Amino acid sequence: MILTPHVLVGAAIGLKFKNPVLIFLTAFLSHFILDTIPHTEYDIAVLKEKPSKKFIKPAIKILIDLIIGLGIVFAASRMLSRMETFNINNLYLGVFSAILPDGLTVLYWLCWQMRKNKNGGFKKIAHFCIPHPKKIYHKFGIATQFIISLLAILSFFYLSV
Repeated sequence: MILTPHVLVGAAIGLKFKNPVLIFLTAFLSHFILDTIPHTEYDIAVLKEKPSKKFIKPAIKILIDLIIGLGIVFAASRMLSRMETFNINNLYLGVFSAILPDGLTVLYWLCWQMRKNKNGGFKKIAHFCIPHPKKIYHKFGIATQFIISLLAILSFFYLSV
């Protein structure tokens, strides 16, 4: 799944809960739950190889995706900051926790995957435990991610009250 839905759902969780431990655990687990929904994702095979010019295009796409998600969260946090119950630390803890599995995967690849073996890393555990279809209709995958993102944004205003 692209990063924006993970970022937005993590932010919604950070707005909903007050307990940082509950935010961390719920947002972290949400990553794997979202990955079970049919979706499209970046072709990251090139990221698993040794760094080369082929690395730049997918890396830029991922960076733009992350900037979009964080930009939406930042804009929402500016609007919500006037609310009495708003806690920006919880908001960003949810965001961080929701994308942490992807960060751990990248760290795994950087540290071990490229040198030792190519067994799929941390996220393969989640995809083994909760399998999802390997090939889906591209537009359907984009639609599911858009709907998840839209619902997460709407929840910013309804869950935080």
